[in-house]
Amino acid sequence: MDKARVIRTDTRDYKRIIAISDIHADTDKLTRLMGKLKFSDDDLLVFMGDYIERGPDSLRTLRYVMELDRHDNVICLAGNCDNILEDVFELRYRKDIGIYIEHMGRSILHEILREHAPEPDKFDLDTVRYLVDTFYSDERKWLASLGHIADAVSSVFVHSGLKTEDIRNEDAEICLKYDGFIDDERIFPFTVIAGHIPCQYINGTSGPVYDKEHNRI
Repeated sequence: MDKARVIRTDTRDYKRIIAISDIHADTDKLTRLMGKLKFSDDDLLVFMGDYIERGPDSLRTLRYVMELDRHDNVICLAGNCDNILEDVFELRYRKDIGIYIEHMGRSILHEILREHAPEPDKFDLDTVRYLVDTFYSDERKWLASLGHIADAVSSVFVHSGLKTEDIRNEDAEICLKYDGFIDDERIFPFTVIAGHIPCQYINGTSGPVYDKEHNRI
């Protein structure tokens, strides 16, 4: 088990705490949202992962968030979709990259092939590895460096969920993908803010779900 990487932060310095999760390669929606938020130095912005995959613009979205991450008041966490470039080199999170790319209609791997490969519709793992190494090493390093938990003492931010209140010993993979979190009966001593599962699947609306009994959003 790899322990979760925990980022400590003090929210008392900020007027607003903004949490955004599961952008999924939609730069246009994200930029519109950022415009509405009027994000400033008085805010703390926490991105909770899944910047890429499934949407139309993985590379553009990734680079946009990487640029935002230069600000001291921005925290970026990892999601379960954000390790695809690591799986290209050492298969860990997916069973087979070839099958994955075949069934995933829109992936950062498709975009990489379209930008540089002579036959972009032909998936070849060695070619993808070469291209990532040669042209996308910054993006790969940034994704691999992301934390799993943002600890704000009275609240904790994570992509998918937690199985223990002892966040220093939480399993990193649980942070990335814990589909059973919404049914977990554990009551946390701090508020857990998580993404991953669309709110529509929980209560049929697009608004956030606050589970007061179990202290989680």
